[in-house]
Amino acid sequence: MAAALSAVKAELGDTAVLLKTRALDPKLDGKSGFEVTAALDTEPVAAARIARPAAAAPAAAVPAIPAGPLGAPEVLRCLASRGVEELLARRLADAWQKKSRFSGPEQLTGALAALIPVTGESKLSGQPHVIALVGPTGVGKTTSLAKLAAHFVLDRKLRVQLLSADTHRIAALEQLEAFARLLGADFEAGYDAAEVGRHRENSKAQVVLLDTPGVGPLDDAGLQYLEKVLLAARPHETHLCLSASVRTPDLRLAATRFAALGCDRLIFTKLDETATAGQVLTALAETRLPVSCWTSGQIVPGDYEMATPEGMARLILGGLPDVETARARQGA
Repeated sequence: MAAALSAVKAELGDTAVLLKTRALDPKLDGKSGFEVTAALDTEPVAAARIARPAAAAPAAAVPAIPAGPLGAPEVLRCLASRGVEELLARRLADAWQKKSRFSGPEQLTGALAALIPVTGESKLSGQPHVIALVGPTGVGKTTSLAKLAAHFVLDRKLRVQLLSADTHRIAALEQLEAFARLLGADFEAGYDAAEVGRHRENSKAQVVLLDTPGVGPLDDAGLQYLEKVLLAARPHETHLCLSASVRTPDLRLAATRFAALGCDRLIFTKLDETATAGQVLTALAETRLPVSCWTSGQIVPGDYEMATPEGMARLILGGLPDVETARARQGA
């Protein structure tokens, strides 16, 4: 599949997508191999982009953490300069002063890591294991779902079904279906909660990834419909996707409203679009949910990291993730 995609893109360009593949029958076709049907997509699908996007503008530098012992004032300045809201930063600095008065940057990283819960790799339970992604409009749920799908198919060698309940957004179904074909995954669409439930029950996949419509945190009707979809899908995991690039008050509002739907873990998206990552601490404080992963770009597979406490702490204290290094490590 990867070789076929490379050949198609070499011939047609980076906007090409695979529409159909067929194994050739030597008896009927006179030769062995694969027949690939492709087309040019004039509106490239974010979830199916393989070409590297233009490099992001450099992030604004954040002040270096002093090397010597850190007191509450130094910790407060450090956290505030990295986007942690003032009240939370003061609470953390006061706690630091009481416990770790004479410690340095590495101890600060460890202390912050101790406050960040993570989920680790998904442990499959049930057949199928259903994972739902929810969140506000425009946070990158579909792209995040594509990254998870690639991880389960390419890294864990599992049969995956992409199930879309986002049937009203223009071209949303076509985008996800094109990616499913590209990945060799199953695909279904549920036009209401009952149909989502039927597809879940009839799935032959080991993992079902449910894409849901984006809903504004103040859209009560949209949140009620989303609740019905989740009740029908009965997910084993419900990931709340939150953009790290939004204002802290908006992040807090979304975290509070969506957590009421029974979300049990967080995905932070768009780390490549913000100069600081301290605002994610607000979502962690508001929801008290563990982090499953974070994303930092459009490349699939790639631009995706499983969350670890120390990794999240270094991300917050150091500003932006090293996107190019992460991509090189993933072989993107």
